[in-house]
Formats: sequence, structure tokens, C-alpha cells
Amino acid sequence: MHALTSTQDYELVVTEQEIAITPKAPPNFNTSTNYLGLAHQIPEHLKVTVDCSNFGYIDSTGIGTLIMFRQELKQKACPITLRNLAPAVKQVFKVANMHMLFHIVDESSLEQE
Repeated sequence: MHALTSTQDYELVVTEQEIAITPKAPPNFNTSTNYLGLAHQIPEHLKVTVDCSNFGYIDSTGIGTLIMFRQELKQKACPITLRNLAPAVKQVFKVANMHMLFHIVDESSLEQE
């Protein structure tokens, strides 16, 4: 396995039990392969948290990338949590039923949505 390191697309903080990912922007067509490459490198059973605070919006490519990222992590038994979704992104996720696929934490209330 390669060492997990930050890239121009996201910052990583890695511990023995968890990897925290802070994307610099929502996933898009140009960055989707980077996320899938990262998913392949994450060890089994590691908790994954994605801080979405830099997502002012998300389009269908970004949603598709997150779904593929989740599927890859699910095969490795890696739970994934999304944090800090902007209201507009939260609304898109609800309309697309993404809240059924992801554990989403609302930092303002510290409750799962």
C-alpha cells in the first residue's frame, strides 16, 4: 500500500483508526479518478470522514463520485461519514436520497440527519 498523502484536490489526516478527508472543492469530472485511487489505497476497516465544508454546491458528477467512493469503501468495511454540508448541498442530498446511503452529520446540531 502506498502512503496516504494530501494532494491538490484534498487534505488528509490519517490515524491508526480513521482518515479525515477535506476536499478543496466538490468532486468533479477532473478529480473523480483521484478519489477512486484514494479509495483503493485506504486500508480495510478504517473509518473515513469527509469534511464537505468546501462544497458550496455539488453536481451529478460529484454525487456519482461520492457514490463510487462509498461503494469501494463498503467492500473494505470502511464506514464513511459526511460532515459540514452546506444547506444547498444538504438539500440536493435529500432530494437525491443520498441521506439513505451516507451517514451525514450536521455539525450545528451534532445529530445524524
